Amino acid sequence: MIYTGYTMRQLRFWATNLTGLLLLLCSLQLWAAAGKVEFVSGSVVAISNAGTRPLQKGSDVNASDLIDTQASGRAQIRFSDGAYLSLAPNTKFRIDRYKFNGSNDGEETGFFSLLKGSFRTISGLIGKGKKEAYQVTTQTATIGIRGTEYTAEENNGLKVMVHKGAVLVTNDAGSTLVPAGTQIFVPAKNKPAQIIKSGTTASGPLKTPSTLTGLPDTGLEGQTGPCIETTASVGYPSTPASVTARSCNQF
Repeated sequence: MIYTGYTMRQLRFWATNLTGLLLLLCSLQLWAAAGKVEFVSGSVVAISNAGTRPLQKGSDVNASDLIDTQASGRAQIRFSDGAYLSLAPNTKFRIDRYKFNGSNDGEETGFFSLLKGSFRTISGLIGKGKKEAYQVTTQTATIGIRGTEYTAEENNGLKVMVHKGAVLVTNDAGSTLVPAGTQIFVPAKNKPAQIIKSGTTASGPLKTPSTLTGLPDTGLEGQTGPCIETTASVGYPSTPASVTARSCNQF
């Protein structure tokens, strides 16, 4: 028998406390923030079961948070998977489910809801491998990504403009693949998408209206606000290099 200088009671005590510490570390990992606020202008709050808290630069945002930019607010958020989100004034955006462990391990999830208002986003690693891992739900349709930078607005229908990549917009009328340079309008959850501005060919149940009151050719790109610009090392298998991303609040 090897003498360690510790009694069995002391060893059990340390083993129990070590187990507790490991469980605490795992818990902290599970409850890690979904993202951080990088820019705020005006009044922006996060609403959760714990109450309402104001957001400022450096604030964490978490799964289940409802982000409300209110009438004067704008916010830009960077998520832990590298995605950027820029919210316009009078927008309500909820983080329904979010999980990212640092890589696409099959458990990554980014489910969001746009209740009203507008946003522009550059997608991150979530959705790069498993497309169904990313989804934005609105009252009119759901949006899935194909490696994307796009703008969306929910206001008496859904407007989507794709700047890079493609998105898949789905509702009760079917699914529409929207490529870069194309803007669509979905008037209702049971109505098909309509092409407002065409870049390359869009596939799906599309109709081109002769006129659409209140939606000029510039559509969601009519106004310009603060821009996001960042350079980071991105570990995509196909492009393991530094990438500079720039996105503006254009609504």
